[in-house]
Amino acid sequence: MITLAEYFAGIGGVSTGAIWAGVKPVYACEYDPKDLEISHFYRNVHKLNSPNQLFDLRPIEQVNQPYPADIAHFSPSCRSFTTHPTRNENSTDLKHAQII
Repeated sequence: MITLAEYFAGIGGVSTGAIWAGVKPVYACEYDPKDLEISHFYRNVHKLNSPNQLFDLRPIEQVNQPYPADIAHFSPSCRSFTTHPTRNENSTDLKHAQII
């Protein structure tokens, strides 16, 4: 089976798509120094969707070497592209994100 390591993983859309495509997500790295609460939330969502995926909650600069996988996906932050006010989430928004 093809495996995926996802860097700057956010809420895990790439990992979810990989699962649907028959790819096994094995690693995700996400860390936002400006918002550790949301980084922890992202980790929890990843654990719901991919319970066997290792989630690294460290700055990318502290990741010494790429995680061994067939595919490495590096994604830019979506915050600069979204029009959604990212710090005005409410419990309904977070619940809907967990459903994904």
